[in-house]
Amino acid sequence: MVAEERLPTMPPEEAPATPPGEAQPKEEVERKEKKKPLVVFKVMLDQDGVQRSAERNKLRPFGGGGFFSRVRSEDIEVASAALYYTPYVKQIAGYKIDYYRKNYYTVPIDGSVSEVIILGNTIKPEAGRPTRETPRGPIPIPFGPAPGPSPESTIKLEADERIIRELSATIVVDRFGKEVALSTIPTTSQEENPEEVIAKAGDKVFQPVGLEGYATNLLKLKVAQRPAEAVRINSETFAVTETTVNYVPVYNVLLRNKKTGDTKTLLINAITSEVGEV
Repeated sequence: MVAEERLPTMPPEEAPATPPGEAQPKEEVERKEKKKPLVVFKVMLDQDGVQRSAERNKLRPFGGGGFFSRVRSEDIEVASAALYYTPYVKQIAGYKIDYYRKNYYTVPIDGSVSEVIILGNTIKPEAGRPTRETPRGPIPIPFGPAPGPSPESTIKLEADERIIRELSATIVVDRFGKEVALSTIPTTSQEENPEEVIAKAGDKVFQPVGLEGYATNLLKLKVAQRPAEAVRINSETFAVTETTVNYVPVYNVLLRNKKTGDTKTLLINAITSEVGEV
């Protein structure tokens, strides 16, 4: 299903200047997505591997392991290890803007010319070397010998230049809404029936609540930026073309200090064996 949404109108101070009498910029944001794919990656680490990894890293959450640490390995036990699924939302979006920018050109003419009429407009020549106006200031334009007694006479032409720009970007966010590297999503085997796997996991699935909208907002900040030079906009479109929810299996390992009763949690990636703390 294709859903469309419109961008909120820019505040006046952020909107590009529009000459009096010109049409106001057209602002559009579209969400043109195929059905959102759900991907669940297969577990590669068995319970024995989880136990070994937990034993190697069980002092980390308690700040132990150093020479002066009061926490000993024998004080910490692995109380449980439950399999969870954590989401990573991947989005791809494109931004296209069709706009005009103002520019001025200086053109060399015969020094004996007193005025030039172009499209009914009378232009008086100026003395000086021809230049081209740019956002960084005027740039001299080299030219060869001109006919007439003075090659330094010029006229200035005002022009609207039409520019069409297209940009695209990809983003991946974790369950906390933090942007992570694209390589965070595994390239290993996937479950054939992802919906069934997630349904069976029940409450052992970290839900991606609000992640899609958050990822979209980050993409807008990355690519949907109007050029400051735009004076008139024909069209402006931001389209989210793909959203994928990727579930990575992780073991939620509960550790307990047998002396104090304190508990800590380790997260062990069930594909790569990488260890993180909660």
